Order: sequence, then structure tokens, then C-alpha cells
Amino acid sequence: MRCAGGLSALCVTLLCAAPLAAQSGTPQQTQFWPEIDYFQRLNEYARLFASAQWSLQGLPGQQDEQYGLSFDFTYLRRFIPATLLGAHALEDDRREWAQLRVGYRYNETINVDTATITNRILTELTTRGNIRKVFVADRNGFDWRWIDGVYSTRYRNRVDAQIASSLWGYRLTPYSNCEWAYVLGRSGWSSVKCELGAELPVLVHVSVLPYFGILNTWQGNRVNTDAFGLTIVASF
Repeated sequence: MRCAGGLSALCVTLLCAAPLAAQSGTPQQTQFWPEIDYFQRLNEYARLFASAQWSLQGLPGQQDEQYGLSFDFTYLRRFIPATLLGAHALEDDRREWAQLRVGYRYNETINVDTATITNRILTELTTRGNIRKVFVADRNGFDWRWIDGVYSTRYRNRVDAQIASSLWGYRLTPYSNCEWAYVLGRSGWSSVKCELGAELPVLVHVSVLPYFGILNTWQGNRVNTDAFGLTIVASF
């Protein structure tokens, strides 16, 4: 009970970071964020990660689609039994202390006359551990971006907290995270994105993650976003 209470406090703290940082007078919008993730194990130390995600509804010019392909590398992998319900890659992550991701993302705005296209090469280093029964992770990412051909670089930091639980024998994992972004060459942080949801195993190899999200953008097209997200994760 003490551990669950600690996680609840952390979730509230993380989610409060976004609305407290929102600027008055900034446009507001509500969106739907669907996402499909696929993990394919390549060998004992590497896997392929492919993703497709969308930001739908909301203000004109704020809707987009993103597709990505990455490779994950780790020093030691402790795989779980293949018979366990849910996406195995999510369980694998909770058994690894460090992971390096190298990949590419393509992003394009939709439902506009002239689309904005972003090509992004990324690296992310994630370190993980446990504080009592709470699983915590810190992800540091760096992006090399070309937005309509204009080059820029960006640093990202995401803090994540999870706790494995069971309800009438069903395993579920509530989670909360926040990610801050800083565009190099500009003054101050550019955005913060927070999520509060749960990881739900539904089939062997498949999990779904419904969540509530907040995104506040302070530079460029300033906007505060509330969203419902739904991620489907498959892992083989």
C-alpha cells in the first residue's frame, strides 16, 4: 500500500508539471493519439522496433502522422517465457538496466493545403531500475532534424514510473511519464508531454495501452493539448 501510494503521488507530480507550465492565452485543443508498435527480436542483444502514430482532430495544422524504424541494443537481455500473455518486449524492458536505440522518424502534417515534413535521426539511451516495487526509467534522447529542409537539433529527457499490479488475477501495469524537449540554439525548453495510463495484456504477444495525455508547446506554434491515447503493441 505504501508503494502504491508513492506511485500515485509521483503520477500526480508528473502530470501537474504540464498544466502548471502552460502559458495563459495559449490556444487549447483536444486530440486522439492512436499508435501501433511492433517489436521483432533479432538476437540475444538486438531487436527491431517499427511504429506508426497519429495526432488526430484538434486545431488546423496540428494534426500529423509519424512513421519510424529503430534498432534497440542492450548489454544483457533476460527474456520471459513465451507463454506469458501480452507483448513480451514490454516485459523484457523491465528486466534490462540499460538500452540504446538508434533510428529514423518521418513526420508529416495532414489535413492542410501545404504539409510540413520532418525527417529525424535519433539516438536514445534509457537506464532503468527499481525503487521498492516501483519500476523507474530515465530516457535521454538526441534528435538531428530536418523540418522542411531546415536543420535543427533537439534534446529530450523522459522520466517514467510503473508498478505491476493484479486485479482478480488479471495482470496490469499502471504507468506515468513526462518528457521534456529542448531545441538547441533557442532559449529555454520547447515542450513537455505527460501520459497517465495502464498497460493491459490482451493476447499472447499483444498488449494495449490506453492513456490520458497532455502536451504543452511553448515555442513555434504554441498550443496546449489534452488527448486520449491508445497504443497497440505487438512483440515477437
